[in-house]
Formats: sequence, structure tokens, C-alpha cells
Amino acid sequence: MLHNQFKNRYVAILHSKIKDHAGPDEQDTLIQMEAIQSALTALGLEVITIPFTFDFAAISKVLYQYDPIAIFNLVESIEGKARFVHVIPAFLQQIHMPFTGSDERALFISNDKIICKNLLNVAQIPTPAWFDRSTLEQVQSVLNQPYIIKSTIEEGSIGIDKTSIAQDPQALLSIMAQREKQFGGKWFAERYIEGREFNISLLADSRGNPEILPIAEIQFIDFAVDQPRIVDYAAKWDADCKEYHNTLPHFDFAPTDKGLLKVLSELALKCWHYLGLAGYARVDFRVDEHGQPWVLEVNTNPCLAKYAGFFAAAARVNMSYETIIERIIEDALLRSKIN
Repeated sequence: MLHNQFKNRYVAILHSKIKDHAGPDEQDTLIQMEAIQSALTALGLEVITIPFTFDFAAISKVLYQYDPIAIFNLVESIEGKARFVHVIPAFLQQIHMPFTGSDERALFISNDKIICKNLLNVAQIPTPAWFDRSTLEQVQSVLNQPYIIKSTIEEGSIGIDKTSIAQDPQALLSIMAQREKQFGGKWFAERYIEGREFNISLLADSRGNPEILPIAEIQFIDFAVDQPRIVDYAAKWDADCKEYHNTLPHFDFAPTDKGLLKVLSELALKCWHYLGLAGYARVDFRVDEHGQPWVLEVNTNPCLAKYAGFFAAAARVNMSYETIIERIIEDALLRSKIN
């Protein structure tokens, strides 16, 4: 138990520096931080919170001053840019401090959806076909299915709504251009898989091996016939919209789903090992009408708020929030000894 080993020692929570006018997706970092801080306090640890900037010298000075047993890496962007998140574990490795979650290689790979999808293809892990501006001309003649426009880097369903799905090449190009103008960064088109949506949360055990938490399927309740069944930005973050309350995870499955759940679990574990994940993660899937699963994303820093799917999955096996946080810290300490 952490309390017995490290009573009155510090854990530092590194988090994104959030501006006052930030959207709910960014503000969510602070909600997670407060919950994690409370859990660590309940575990008998002291906590210091540090907003991360590129002033490495200043952050190093604070960390050396408090000498934390581990760093809880809660940084999802630096100066509003998600593409830099792999810098944090690289920096922490350089100053020899244990940290939670995946290392810089895994973060870099998973954070860039195109790089990740290329590697999934190499590993023969099914992921939907995609293209960007540079490859659109090569695939125009075979666009016989709808595609959904996504950010290459940004998480949290940024820029995704019911207008994100189209089939006509010119419409797809227009949506990409509009999203790039509004949100910045690069965007791509991914084949839209009509079907069931699942996510699998994984948590490292005492040996660093991934434990699969109960699998969740997203229910799309009272969606109109012509309404895309997607968890878009509003469904994730706008409590005033119907979809926010009508896209809910459920964990109870018919016996006929046993084989599918086994395949999903195997694919999630393959993602973990092939991409070199650590600590905790989530893999998102779609399953098409033929029962074929497709990996949509591999998330190395899924939301740890108490209202999020990760905790909901853990609660299904009577795992407390404090236990989740303790296991994530213990995994960081284990990996620091191994490395």
C-alpha cells in the first residue's frame, strides 16, 4: 500500500495550463486533477499540482524541491497544442523521475492518428481506411462509402458533429478546409463505420501487464433514423444537448456476443503490446454489420474523471477510484525500478 510505504511523501500532478475561457474539453483536465488529488490524499500522500509549460528549468526546480515519489502525467496539451504531449515523458525520463502512463514513444505514436493507423496496418490490426488532402485524388474513384472528418492530433471529438460525415470528394475537401481554418492543425477523412461502438479500458496490474476492465458498448438512445450514431463534441461536452444524456455506456451483453467480446479483448491487448502502452489506456472500436471490428483510436490518456467511462468500467468490478489511482502510481514506480 502506498500509505504504508510513502506516508507524507509527495506526488506531483503535472497538468495542462488551462486558460479561463477554455472549452469544456480542456476544463475537464482540472476536474480530473481535483479527483486525482483527493484520491492521493486519501491514500496518505501529499500532492503538489504544477501546470506544465516549456520552462523546463522552472519545473525541474520545483520537482527537485519536493522530490515526489512519482509524477502523475495529466498533460493533454502544451500551450493549447496537443501535438507536444510526448515531450512530457521524455523530459521526466531525462530528469530520472517516475511518471504515470505511457512513455514518449507510445504517446507520440498514439497521439498522431495517421501514424498510429499506419502501424496498426503493419500489425494487421483492422482500422478503417483513410485519406488526407494529399491522397484524395488517388481514392476519388473508389469513394463508395461515407467518410468522417477528424483531427489528426486533437482528442475529445474536437470539430466533430453531424456535418462531419460525407461521401462526395469535394464535400469532404470542403469540410477538411473548414475544420483546419476553424481549429488549426491537420485533418483527415476516415471511412465511417456504421454499426455498434465499443470501448475497452485497460489498467496495468502489479506486474505491469494489462488487465481488461469490463467492455462498454455505447447506446445511442432515441436517435433519429437519419442521425449519425456518433459520440460527437456536443455528446461529450454539452450537458444541455439531448445527445449528451443519450449516448450512454452499457456493460451487459447477450450470450451471442461472447465471441465478439473475445475478439475485441484480443485486439485491445494486441494494441497495448504492439504500441508499447503502459499504466492505463482505452481502445475504441466500431463493429460493422458483418461483425468485423475496427480500431478507431488508441487513447493513452483516457479521461479519469469520476463521470467518465474508465471509472464506470472499473466500478463494474467493484474497483474504487482510489484503487485505480493507486494502481497507476504503483505501475509508475514499478517501471522506474525496471528501467
